[in-house]
Amino acid sequence: MTNYWVSFWSSRENLPHFEYHGPWWISGEDSQDRFSICAAVRASSEEDAESIIGKAFDDGYCVDEWRFINGRPDDWDPFANDRFLRNDWMKWPYPEHSDE
Repeated sequence: MTNYWVSFWSSRENLPHFEYHGPWWISGEDSQDRFSICAAVRASSEEDAESIIGKAFDDGYCVDEWRFINGRPDDWDPFANDRFLRNDWMKWPYPEHSDE
């Protein structure tokens, strides 16, 4: 499993239907009323990371556009800065197992 730092655009109306128990944050908004979401994911590949995020939407795959999917080192800590703070509900590493 590899750690990934991912970011994608998703429409505002999709956010109430997004349930991901790993770390994620809204990091911005654009002129098309979409949120930029950043998340930490453990996956077997970039495609697996995309699939994990896609399955976190109740209404199916609701990613409008991927901004990036970057592999991170094994010892990476997504909470190691002041911008992305840990909340009690955030599980890391997450998910513990991928579908592949």
